[in-house]
Amino acid sequence: MQIIKIRQSDGTLRRYRNAEFIPAFLMIPEVLLNRTNQEMITLKRTPRALFTDPETMQRVESDNFLQVVIDAYAFLAWPYMNIKARMEDFSGYDPFWIVAHAAPLWIGEIEKLGLLPGAGDFYRQTLRTPDEHFGFSPEAIVIAYMQTVVPRVMQKHGFDKMYKYVKDNRCHEDFSARPSWAKKNFEIRWNHLDTRHPITDSVEVIHLSGHYTPDLCDNYDGEMEDDVWDRIEAEAFWNTLSDEDKKILWLRWNGMKQEDVAKAVGLSTHSAVSKRIQRIGREFEKFTGKRLGFLRTK
Repeated sequence: MQIIKIRQSDGTLRRYRNAEFIPAFLMIPEVLLNRTNQEMITLKRTPRALFTDPETMQRVESDNFLQVVIDAYAFLAWPYMNIKARMEDFSGYDPFWIVAHAAPLWIGEIEKLGLLPGAGDFYRQTLRTPDEHFGFSPEAIVIAYMQTVVPRVMQKHGFDKMYKYVKDNRCHEDFSARPSWAKKNFEIRWNHLDTRHPITDSVEVIHLSGHYTPDLCDNYDGEMEDDVWDRIEAEAFWNTLSDEDKKILWLRWNGMKQEDVAKAVGLSTHSAVSKRIQRIGREFEKFTGKRLGFLRTK
């Protein structure tokens, strides 16, 4: 995106902060500005004001102006990022919440497609018509632009492939404090509450980023210290397991049925896999001194 410099009264040039976002701001539909920041609806929308009026320029250079642009384009982009949950379900730690709020990604692609002038071109064009008033863009047109632009950006940067990994490796801090189905489904998976023998911290639900490497994921919900110590214990226990036991747990974690796991590791039946996991669980309880609900042999 092009940086705009303004000549001051003493003849020196200074950067006009946030001016590169002026064309993108002018394209935000009125209904969306009403929703995000009504104060910016009153911003003067003529070149003379935007590039010479001190009060208007001061508002453009404000953090409030930049935040409006970022929030508006995140809201416009999210529906076409192919994420099956609402943006407000996630926190600022979630990788795709961050991607959605990377406004230059979307704005830059709109400019490359010729759907929006760059700030420099816009500035030079408007010098010829300084009092032209720029109205609000129709919402349907902006939505049509985003339907084209967002999938292109996702594919170009590999975000569509990255999403599967992010989805499978989410952490508690990725979610906002508000209740949501996305958060509930994550907690069910994290705790394995939908298994036959619910447990809250079993070795079978250790989150793995690689075949043999536990993923230590900090928890910012006020229980980070306990969570970290639990995972340090889990990692230490993981290193005591045989390669076959590690493979069994890894395959089960990735959703493979016990019958298929048995075939993969050379066990006779799926019940042999279940017994092996129960044995590992009891060993984990003995290792950590915690009772986690694994079945005892009679």
